[in-house]
Amino acid sequence: YDRSRPVAPDDVFDEVMQRASLSAGSTVVEIGPGTGQATRHLAARGLQVVAVELGPHLAERARANLAAFPNVSVVTASFESWDPGTACFDTVFACNSFHWIDRDIRFVKAATVLRPGGHLVVLATPWVVPETADRFWWEVQDDWAAVGARFDPSTMHPDLIRDDLAPAVRASGVFDEPTTTRRTFEVTFTAEGYATNL
Repeated sequence: YDRSRPVAPDDVFDEVMQRASLSAGSTVVEIGPGTGQATRHLAARGLQVVAVELGPHLAERARANLAAFPNVSVVTASFESWDPGTACFDTVFACNSFHWIDRDIRFVKAATVLRPGGHLVVLATPWVVPETADRFWWEVQDDWAAVGARFDPSTMHPDLIRDDLAPAVRASGVFDEPTTTRRTFEVTFTAEGYATNL
């Protein structure tokens, strides 16, 4: 996971900074940082990050990976059970993790820990296979079947990926109208990296 999971390009994090009106010193609570791949991008921009990670082994790896950033603290807890005390944040940020949070409380808890005017930023990087993708993805179906996964490129065109989050944000009643940005970016694997990711 730590070695092979791709993260969004650097300019995506520049856009996060701009859209959420963040600057060096702004405070962020990150939900589910894993081993800190996205956290590193936030920390490098001078943000004060509290990363809340449920998995103790992932949290331990994140602390090691982020040791060079004194502006990051990693808390081992679920977001649902985490107690922020009286702290309020400029942004609640989740990269490929928000869908794991209990649907009954995820928006309310996020809104509760935000300062007035704060932002919820949810970054998702689903695999997509545009028509211009390398034919490799069509040729490796047996690999995916062997590990018990399903990877059907015909169902993974970018235009077929639905935005299920924006309607849920609207229905929550605790956030203003969501803004959605979509873009594709290319991921290149070595043979070893592909096998590790698989």
